[in-house]
Amino acid sequence: MTEAAAAPKKRMGRPPKAPEKGRRQNYTFRMSDADRDRIIDAAARSGRSMSEEIERRIERSLANDEDRDTFGIYIDTSADALFGGRHNLSLFVSLSDYIFVSERHTKNRWNKDAETKKIVLEYLLKTLPLAMNQAEKANLSFTSHLKERERRLDEIRSRIAHDDEQENVGNKEQ
Repeated sequence: MTEAAAAPKKRMGRPPKAPEKGRRQNYTFRMSDADRDRIIDAAARSGRSMSEEIERRIERSLANDEDRDTFGIYIDTSADALFGGRHNLSLFVSLSDYIFVSERHTKNRWNKDAETKKIVLEYLLKTLPLAMNQAEKANLSFTSHLKERERRLDEIRSRIAHDDEQENVGNKEQ
């Protein structure tokens, strides 16, 4: 046998992927043209292909779900120790939503700006009964509570956007 015949043949083509990645499959799904354009823009900004960008975002979304589940278990089991009960946790989460609105309105953080701090205090005093009412109703799992919080934040963001539009219309008329 010659040396050439005894040596292993060099593989042709692309080297195999690392075993932890495994072989990836192709999937087909639907998306709107607007979402497709957003994915293409994000892929261009990150230097990835469209497929790589979609894959990265799916991986990140699934990791976020796992983190939320882990965090939810931690909060559900520790709410008594950390906040004196889930009802207090719900109240604190609701109050943080109102603080978010106040800070968004002034474009400053309450702990860095005296005027924002004053607005936050006034706003919290006005909204505390509503926040307490929401906390009483929120006898949910933490994951459900997060979904409810997102829904409320979406409502708040819509109101802010509407208020900003009205303010811009008023400024244009002047």
